[in-house]
Amino acid sequence: MNIVIIFCIYYFIIIILFTFIYYYLSDDHFYIDSQLIYSNKLDLIDYINFSVNIQSTVGLPSIRGKTQIARIIITIQQLLLVFSIFVVYYYHNN
Repeated sequence: MNIVIIFCIYYFIIIILFTFIYYYLSDDHFYIDSQLIYSNKLDLIDYINFSVNIQSTVGLPSIRGKTQIARIIITIQQLLLVFSIFVVYYYHNN
């Protein structure tokens, strides 16, 4: 299978996986850090947006981790992104 297709599937799976992890942790572990979200309750779409922001390395999420566990999980998602880029680069050059 083409490495680009594998990479895209991997990204999609990571985004969906972390969206549901963030949704499960919910309001106890995250807080709204922006006026862009008008309700006080975060929903699944907000967590999809957050996961895509983390995965795309935009770095401007309107949701922030409130607890240590939330920040650790966010860091794991970021490290998986860095690791996957390294693997694709290594695979492509060999």
